[in-house]
Amino acid sequence: MKTLFLFTLMLSFTIAQAQLSRRAETQTDKTLLKNYFLQHQELPEALLQEIKNGKVKIELTINESGQTSDFKIIKSLSPEADQETIRLVKNLTWLPAIKNGRPIRDKQELEVPFHYKNLQRLRNKGYAIPLQFTDYPRGNSQNIFKFVELEKAPIPILKNSMTLHQYIVSNLNYPEEAFSRSISGTVRLEFVVEKNGLASNIIVAESVGGGCDQEAIRLLQGIQWIPAIKRDSLVRSINHLDISFSLGDKHMQNIPNRQGTSF
Repeated sequence: MKTLFLFTLMLSFTIAQAQLSRRAETQTDKTLLKNYFLQHQELPEALLQEIKNGKVKIELTINESGQTSDFKIIKSLSPEADQETIRLVKNLTWLPAIKNGRPIRDKQELEVPFHYKNLQRLRNKGYAIPLQFTDYPRGNSQNIFKFVELEKAPIPILKNSMTLHQYIVSNLNYPEEAFSRSISGTVRLEFVVEKNGLASNIIVAESVGGGCDQEAIRLLQGIQWIPAIKRDSLVRSINHLDISFSLGDKHMQNIPNRQGTSF
């Protein structure tokens, strides 16, 4: 009995230590990183076709506040791809490493893919493409601004003068798993609208499950935005989007068949 008590105590201590210590990690889920890198690439189309398929490996430091620095290319692909890798990685938001419950500096390595065919597959699935805006220059700051700090908030660019609500209702495919299990609710996504008009650093702040989270993310990744404006420059801004999944009549027509349920 005493041995069992000691074992349980040691196990609890090990679990507690694991919870108090971890490496630095991106705030967005790692499964979304690959698509983020592909979707946000801004290299010329001809250069991407020339690269075809390759990866750049980069090392960076994440400090106690989650800020990044010391970007170092450790596996190069081309000067243009290397510079684009640094730009993409600089836009990521991080949770700092924790040791014994305290934030510490950490070094991490990331691989950034440059794969022309995979990028085309994303675009064929309806993923939005980066935009160049001529009315305002891109600001130099990497800061992410809140709504109250902005002169103009980001605005979604939607076809046929749709409202955001109309876009969601028209394009939402109710996940088969959620439908079969009668799952409904509202997914809340938090994200950054970048200076190229695309969403990045997507976080599921409120989850529903049953495939609804993934469907909400798919819808968000299909939207282009006019970025936020501050001091007559395009800036990064933090935003949220609530997408409701209801088994009411309006959503029933958007339930996909078995051939169209993959994401």
